[in-house]
Amino acid sequence: MELSADVPSEQAQKRWLGEPVRAVILPTKIFTTNAKGFPVLSPAHQLFIIKLIKVIIVKIKLLIFFIIFI
Repeated sequence: MELSADVPSEQAQKRWLGEPVRAVILPTKIFTTNAKGFPVLSPAHQLFIIKLIKVIIVKIKLLIFFIIFI
């Protein structure tokens, strides 16, 4: 998956979160510069990345559960 400067709609995000994402490409053009001059993602991009990470964590926990108990 490659993110663009435009954050996907909430509906598109839900579809992507349901897919087996193996990698996310963050092009340098979607980063902005903060007050200290460091590259940062917009709050909307950050929120989407956090959602992806949470989905991945849940999948890992389920995998561990099945490995231990099955």
